[in-house]
Amino acid sequence: MLGWMVYVLLVSILLASAAYVGERASRARKAPTRWLWALCISASLIAPVAISTLAVQLPDLSALGGHGAAPSHLMPLRQITAGARAPSAWLIASAGKVSTAPGLDTVIICAWGLASFALILAVVVHSVRLLARKREWEIARVSGTEVFVAEDIGPAVVGLLGPRIVVPRWLLAASAAEQDLVIAHEQSHLEANDAQVLAAAVLTICAMPWNVAMWWALHRLRHAIEIDCDARVLRRGHAVGSYGAALIMVGARQSNHFAVVAGMSESKSFLEQRIETMISKRSKYAWATAAALACLGSVLVASAAEVSPPAAEPAPVVHKQIAVDPQTLQTYVGDYQLPGGLIFTVTRSGDELSAKLGGQPAFPVFPESETQFFYKVVDAQLTFVKDAQGQTTSVVLHQNGQTIPMTRISSAAAAEASQQLAEKLKTQTPTPGTQVALAHLIDGLISGHPDYAAMSPPMANVIRQHLDRLHTAISALGPVKSFQFLGVNPNGGDVYDVRQEGGVMHWIIATDADGKVSTAWVTPGP
Repeated sequence: MLGWMVYVLLVSILLASAAYVGERASRARKAPTRWLWALCISASLIAPVAISTLAVQLPDLSALGGHGAAPSHLMPLRQITAGARAPSAWLIASAGKVSTAPGLDTVIICAWGLASFALILAVVVHSVRLLARKREWEIARVSGTEVFVAEDIGPAVVGLLGPRIVVPRWLLAASAAEQDLVIAHEQSHLEANDAQVLAAAVLTICAMPWNVAMWWALHRLRHAIEIDCDARVLRRGHAVGSYGAALIMVGARQSNHFAVVAGMSESKSFLEQRIETMISKRSKYAWATAAALACLGSVLVASAAEVSPPAAEPAPVVHKQIAVDPQTLQTYVGDYQLPGGLIFTVTRSGDELSAKLGGQPAFPVFPESETQFFYKVVDAQLTFVKDAQGQTTSVVLHQNGQTIPMTRISSAAAAEASQQLAEKLKTQTPTPGTQVALAHLIDGLISGHPDYAAMSPPMANVIRQHLDRLHTAISALGPVKSFQFLGVNPNGGDVYDVRQEGGVMHWIIATDADGKVSTAWVTPGP
């Protein structure tokens, strides 16, 4: 959830930046700008949700060449965007992907819901209070238009379904010319449906009240609505000087009450900006400036579209334990060998199996079918494989997205392998060829073209899956300067410190009987 919120915020910031640049471009040629911010707010909600959830029908171009329409297939929008820009990629550490704790997700969702509810409640309460106050307002005609007259609200447009103009009582004492300008401004708001545009923006933000970029866009939308309204009033022939004086008059008596559209009553700094916008002249190179800014805005929009949403966390698999005949369980008891030579031992106690790897503790495994078992202490599963005669020949470990086959061996072979491991641990001597194999592996990772033929199949699959990250991390340290053997770890792997030009990496490596790399672990060195 946290990764998805970061993704939405990043998209919103890029869209808001594009809207700001577009606003500058539109102002350069005296064009309306409110639609940019309204589009920015709606896109900040719709685009991330659509990219995260929708799929599009695409033609299968590889099947073209025959007659008739090409076959098509569904592709999720998230796969079309650039995965390298996914915020979830920022949460990748050397040990793997860091997922948000389920408890934190629950807290975030609850806080989000409460914030949305509180914001919607505030809007409803404000609307109810405004409706109650409307009953106290008088109705009068000002400049030929029927309006509400309040003591301390306005000039503004209030209401959503049936918006009306409300003016403060002091406006009744103003000159007819000043009244004409005030009513012309508010009437322009009504004709442009500004109340509905602003209300829709507020309700959109209620869906994501934590999105600060959308709140900033709402602030810009309110300003753009007023500036666009000023331009419409002036296009109807009103004098700039008189209209500016009317703005200053209203600003000096600014209302403290919020309305759906703030109308002429705004802060002094924004009034200054509005007046400067009104009296500014269109520059000689307005179109060139607008075109350049429009190009920049297009780049920002394209960047927002290229940000990929974080991959959805897979739903946790629920394993259901079943009962299996003890005689069937007995057929799985024995020793199995990993490609690197490590021994995996399965034992039985009554109707329960336990398994242990090398010198690690034994943990119980529980059946969910006659051949499939799962751990409760870790997210890992075992699948026992049988031949045509029903004899168990191997077991496959499924963990961290990897599939590791282990071949069944005799007790004598397992004892010999255990004796060899004990002797290696006692002497702390490396397996011949591991340093050469490690050097070859690192050279391939630095170049981005590892020699998969020099690895066991499971190890090759792991390297393929993580090649981009391994290549980036290891090549950044530069060429290898030296190797230092540190000893043998409890599982029989040879431990090396590899000094590169830019730092030290800590490696554990093991090879199989054919000299191929079967295990390789790397972490930052001291």
